[in-house]
Amino acid sequence: MEKNLIVKIYQLDGSNRAQITSEKPEEYCNILEFEITKSGLYEYIPSNSVKVIHADEADQILRISIPTNYNEEATIRFISSYLNSDMFNALIHPKEYDYEISEKLFLDLKNKYAVTNGSTITKSTSIYDFLNHLIEATAGDVNVDHYSLKNYDRIEKIEPYDSYLKITFKNFGNKMGKMNEKSIYGDFTSIYSLCQIEKIKFIVEEQHVFVLVKTQMIPTKKLKREFEKDGYKVSLNKYNHEFYHEYVLEKIDEKQKCIVHNLPYYSFLIQPKEGQKPLKDSKKIILKENLINVQERIDKVKQLLDETDEYDYDQIFAQGNTLRRILEYTFKFYCIFREIDLKIDAQYGQLNLGKLKPEINDLQGNIVIEQRLINIANELSHDSGEVFSKEEVIEFWNDVKKLLEQIEIEINR
Repeated sequence: MEKNLIVKIYQLDGSNRAQITSEKPEEYCNILEFEITKSGLYEYIPSNSVKVIHADEADQILRISIPTNYNEEATIRFISSYLNSDMFNALIHPKEYDYEISEKLFLDLKNKYAVTNGSTITKSTSIYDFLNHLIEATAGDVNVDHYSLKNYDRIEKIEPYDSYLKITFKNFGNKMGKMNEKSIYGDFTSIYSLCQIEKIKFIVEEQHVFVLVKTQMIPTKKLKREFEKDGYKVSLNKYNHEFYHEYVLEKIDEKQKCIVHNLPYYSFLIQPKEGQKPLKDSKKIILKENLINVQERIDKVKQLLDETDEYDYDQIFAQGNTLRRILEYTFKFYCIFREIDLKIDAQYGQLNLGKLKPEINDLQGNIVIEQRLINIANELSHDSGEVFSKEEVIEFWNDVKKLLEQIEIEINR
């Protein structure tokens, strides 16, 4: 069994003090206080000279747990050990980061571009300008976390590459990396990413800024031909369920690893070194933002439907068609998440609702796609002669919304 104690850190007459009280006074009635010494250690202050302080007078409040069978002497030894630990000192005296790798730099740059939490940059020249500015200001000292749980601890360069953006993580020239780097990165002369960026989105959690990158579709065959045209021997590994392909490009004195974000989803993010979050948290953020993107799209359809005249059938059918595309987009995302092999890179545009429905229904899970929904989506997407009222399309919207909410629940489990 354990009991919780509260550590209140405050200053008195220029010295730092740590006061220990119980979370529940009846558990431990004595107030313990410690004063920091010049050597950096905390010394116990006898209770007859303790100044009782309130929570609002404390600079910091922490909680620790101790065994309930400890007497006062054992408690003092335990707390003294805790107060002198590296972990506690790291909390009280947090590491100071250089500005180049700080959270403040990301915040300052976000403010300079007048973007807020949840806002995006979509213009390609502005995206490049922001990312280039970020890499120059940080000297490339950032963390790049991928949905696949791949991680790189710096960006050496960002530059246009044909119609793509090239993000270089490691560049050893025409020489292999040092032995320790070779054990980590293999015998590559360079490692980089190619992507076509649709938009970047800013997520702020407390003072920590994440820059999420949403990519566009890149056809595999087209890119492979471009590499071969440049004289490279090309081998390809596909990781569709992790939103990327990995090309190995070889010439006489080169061996490059090229990571291609080839699907139209948020697939990686950039964050500062200070306060960096673990990879599993980054993956959760990327997953969440892909679902939010779907929510935003379907909510926009409802807004446009509400604003549409009930006799404007072109607009009514246009929103119905958009709903069909959102359904297909989300079903593909769900299949990728469930690691269903659809050869999605080769036939993304050919994977319609009719092909996706059996793949999802065969999982025999909580997601069941009714044929009725497919039929309505098809009617709204073609000149079939059928007429749908505004109310009928809104009803279809409600059915789509419920199905997508079920998918979101399934993914978030």
